[in-house]
Amino acid sequence: MRPDLAVKPKSVEYVGAAYTPEQLLRDVRPQFAFIGRSNVGKSSLVNALLGKDLFRTSKTPGRTQAVHYVLVDGAWYVVDLPGYGYAKLPQRELVRIAALTEAYFAERPRLTFVLLDGRVPPQGKDAETFAWLRSQGLPFRAVVTKVDALARAERAQAGRRFVQAFALSEPPILTSARTGEGLGEVWRAIRDALRGNG
Repeated sequence: MRPDLAVKPKSVEYVGAAYTPEQLLRDVRPQFAFIGRSNVGKSSLVNALLGKDLFRTSKTPGRTQAVHYVLVDGAWYVVDLPGYGYAKLPQRELVRIAALTEAYFAERPRLTFVLLDGRVPPQGKDAETFAWLRSQGLPFRAVVTKVDALARAERAQAGRRFVQAFALSEPPILTSARTGEGLGEVWRAIRDALRGNG
């Protein structure tokens, strides 16, 4: 049971994946991007949010190496971006993923959710991501994942730690793909952005 999940989509359709900038979807419908370090639980969170097992989840980092598009209610997209910070990939692949991700953001998604593992201290790669999004004028929300692994006091502490480390203007959304906690707040952020209130 997921009492926090305020909205369920009427339709969810996996559209496809882009491995090169040329394959990126050109569509005027709003897009909501999900990005984070490898193994942050991004695919699990997107699956839980949409109520479908659209993306393969793995304990092995670096599995998502393309930009994946999911059309929701025929009106807007959830976009699962490649994870960053996994140095064991070949250098050529790291360069390809970086170029693909930068090209994607040139399309200016409506809102980007930056995922942070609640069990892990603030990381330099995450700081770089927030700094880059700010430099491009791209709106974002921080989302803390895997909070079901934390005691309640630790959850609040993790939220404050990320606010301070990344100079966040609002507290991060605390989520768990396993329990559904916080998914309703992610949905509300999406709805607000669609209405122009974000």
